[in-house]
Amino acid sequence: CARFCPTGALQFTVAGEDFELTFQAAACIACTICVVACPEHAVNLSDRLALDALQADRVASLAMGELVACANCGIPTARRPADPPPRGHVCRQGAGVVTAQRDEAV
Repeated sequence: CARFCPTGALQFTVAGEDFELTFQAAACIACTICVVACPEHAVNLSDRLALDALQADRVASLAMGELVACANCGIPTARRPADPPPRGHVCRQGAGVVTAQRDEAV
């Protein structure tokens, strides 16, 4: 879902064989694209505004863990214990490769 975030408020970063999903409230425009795009239904928006997060402009860690290549397409994915060999959501659903909506040609 982070790859669809138009502002970069959600970031999926990789360090070696580990990943981290972070959120920066000050960059979020509440467009709900991430909610719709999240195949695992792990993202939701609250009606409550967290002023302390906006004022501090901090980055919160939402999830972290081991990253492995999808056995089908090779795209990095979080290891799922119930899914040997590891496959990403798109390959588990048979939908093909999904591309980002954000223009990265900077």
